[in-house]
Amino acid sequence: MSALEIMLNANTNSNEVSDELKTILPQCEIKTRIQQHGFLYNILMTEKFVAFLILGLILLIATFSILGSLTMLIIEKKKDINVLYSMGCELATIKKIFFAEGVLITLTGATLGLISGFTICFLQQQFGIIKLGAADSFVTDAYPVAMESLDFIITLSIVCVIGLSASAYISLKLLRSDAIEVHYLNTAKA
Repeated sequence: MSALEIMLNANTNSNEVSDELKTILPQCEIKTRIQQHGFLYNILMTEKFVAFLILGLILLIATFSILGSLTMLIIEKKKDINVLYSMGCELATIKKIFFAEGVLITLTGATLGLISGFTICFLQQQFGIIKLGAADSFVTDAYPVAMESLDFIITLSIVCVIGLSASAYISLKLLRSDAIEVHYLNTAKA
C-alpha cells in the first residue's frame, strides 16, 4: 500500500486529525488535502488577492466619479448655496448637506453593487452561466464560485471608507467661506 485516504466528518478539524496521526504513525507521511495541493491553493489565493487589488483600483477610479459629481453639484448649486448662506444658514450646515449627499451616493452605489454581485454569483452557482474553456478536462464545466460573507464585509468597508473620505474632502475643501459670495438685496427706495 502506497497511500491511504481518510474521509473526515464535516465538522472535524483536519489539522488536528493530521497531528494525531503523526504521533500514532511517525514513520508515515501525513498530509491534509491543502498540504497535498499546496501549490494550487497558493495560486488560487494569489489570484483572489490580485482580483481584489484590481477591484480596489476600480473603486479608486469610481472615487473620482464621486468627487466629480459632488464638485459639479456644488458648482451647479452655487446660487442656492449663496441664498442659504445669505438667509443665515451656517457654513457648517451647508457642508453637512453636501457630505450627506456624498454618503447617499456612496451607500446607494455600494448597496446596488453588492446586490448585483450576489445575484451574479448566485446565478453562477445555480446555473453555471460562465463556462470553462476545455470542460472535458475539468471536474466541473462551469467556473466555480464561492460567496463568503467576509468578502462582502471587506468590500462594503472599503467602499464606505473611500466614499466617505471623498465626501468629506469635497465638503471641507470646496465649501469655504471665501468661495461663498454673499449678495445683499438693495432695499433702499429710489
